[in-house]
Amino acid sequence: MSYDKLNYMHRYHQKLSIVLLLLVFAAGCQDAERNEDHDVGSDVIYTIGDSYKLTFGDLHAYAQNLLAHVRYDDALEGYKNVMNEMVGNQYKRFGFFDENLNEREELLLPMQRHINEELVAAYFEQEFLGEYLTEAYLRDAHENMKHEVRYRQIVLFEDHYEASERQETLEEKAAGIVERIESGDNFADLVQAYSQDEASARTGGYAEPATWRRSVMFPVDSVVFELEVGDVEVIQHENAYYIVEATDRIQRSIDPFEEMEEEVRRRVRDAYTSKSMEEYDRFLESLVGKESVQWNDEAFQTIHRWARQPNFFSGGHYRSVIAEELEHGNNFEILTYNDNTVDLEQYLYLLNNILIPTDSPAFAEERLRNFIVSALREKKVGELAREAGLLEEIFTPATRNWVIRNEILIAFNDHVIESQIPESTEDRLISFYEEVKDSLFYQLRTVHTRIIDAESESRIEEMKSQYEAGTPFSELAHRIQVRVFYRDRDGNTHVRNQRSQPGIEHVVIDLEQGDVIGPVEFHHPEKGAVPALVWANRVLPEKQLSFDEVSDRIETRFREHHRNIINERVISDIRDNYESKFYEEHLVQNLKDRGML
Repeated sequence: MSYDKLNYMHRYHQKLSIVLLLLVFAAGCQDAERNEDHDVGSDVIYTIGDSYKLTFGDLHAYAQNLLAHVRYDDALEGYKNVMNEMVGNQYKRFGFFDENLNEREELLLPMQRHINEELVAAYFEQEFLGEYLTEAYLRDAHENMKHEVRYRQIVLFEDHYEASERQETLEEKAAGIVERIESGDNFADLVQAYSQDEASARTGGYAEPATWRRSVMFPVDSVVFELEVGDVEVIQHENAYYIVEATDRIQRSIDPFEEMEEEVRRRVRDAYTSKSMEEYDRFLESLVGKESVQWNDEAFQTIHRWARQPNFFSGGHYRSVIAEELEHGNNFEILTYNDNTVDLEQYLYLLNNILIPTDSPAFAEERLRNFIVSALREKKVGELAREAGLLEEIFTPATRNWVIRNEILIAFNDHVIESQIPESTEDRLISFYEEVKDSLFYQLRTVHTRIIDAESESRIEEMKSQYEAGTPFSELAHRIQVRVFYRDRDGNTHVRNQRSQPGIEHVVIDLEQGDVIGPVEFHHPEKGAVPALVWANRVLPEKQLSFDEVSDRIETRFREHHRNIINERVISDIRDNYESKFYEEHLVQNLKDRGML
């Protein structure tokens, strides 16, 4: 299989990791419309219609990435907030399709390569691996999994004979051995006399039993698996002749198909993936054979020279370079194949929509040729997949491809949310300041700290003495915790985006800039309560900030303010179009099962 295809197919069969998305959704899912219970498992936390189910597994992974266990003292509150974000983003994906944004080519450009990869994977699944995943085939495989054929063999290797003694002589020798077996000669004696396979010779000719899985993986076992007890067969495979005799057929007890259907599906998939890939590789070769490609050497040398430039592909530099050539009318022909032509404009299309290689200053010519051929094949497979209607199955609001999920969200935010944010004129900024100054621009007393923990109070005292003697705080330890404390208008002290620190909050909040205290009790997220040394490296007093004091960030706050309002309104409008339900009892039980409540 081509290196590009093999690389992708390996990625395709790996569990996809969850990536942090870009915007925080503030609306509460608790207000979602509650409808009659769906037939869902206890791992399902939230549903939108029939096409989207948020499982606790996905929620838990996402919450771990967001460090919810560190940011929230109450696990249920933290997981609800994370769920709100995930569900809000999912409503936006539904909105993307509801507003037909999936038909806007300019919005699809960043995700086209990923869409095509999904199409290729879906086509492989349907047309190649799917052949072995039908219910009839799975049931047949399940039945075969019950059986095991024990056999013994005599192996004659071709390379053990002189050239003049090969083929005909080996066939005659194998036939002669079969005659002796049928005449009643002892098989074990014949093994010792003729077999050249040392492993089976040590066991009297017995090889590892032929099971269903081995019959799929190995040609000799595939023949043996069909034999009845007493059958003798000569099998030629690669460089050897195998004289095999089935000695026993064993039937094992396994669970009914209905109880292990998914397990059977997994086993069949594992067993046939390699074979399916080999079939797929031959199919790719039939689409665009390397021998059919005729290269324009001068044009190829030009694009090869470009490919060796730093960040040519990953940095998107290829777009500007090729665009400049096209603007000057230099749409030169790069190659022809099967009566088709690939020019510079089509090469750009392949890079934008099908495949893109990784950068290398030593980009080999052969690698670039292989890449272009792979891209042409992938393009054709993508077209076949679209003709088969697979786009409608993989490019959906509920797609599991995390890259496409993220790109849909980015496109929706840019096109729908950002476009509604009003222009930040000076008058609007001043008006905004007056409206929110008592909340957004009222500076609470804030103490930024650096914290070093240790195994004992004596070690803290030692580091404190070193600091007082002139050692910079940053050099006292390799690992230093960062915490920001602030006091609200009611006089309560909090830790920004972290769990509370009841042991030191009341002390730290009154420190002045440069103060060092310790030992004090610090709650480490992994170690628990430990002695610590605290340095107040920056202190902000409580006061009302003037317009001039916030001029460097008021535009950002203005946009954030309107973005949050628009975001909440848009999601609420989309949510009204769908039946949805939050299974709070499932969330609570899953948290309890993991000892988090």
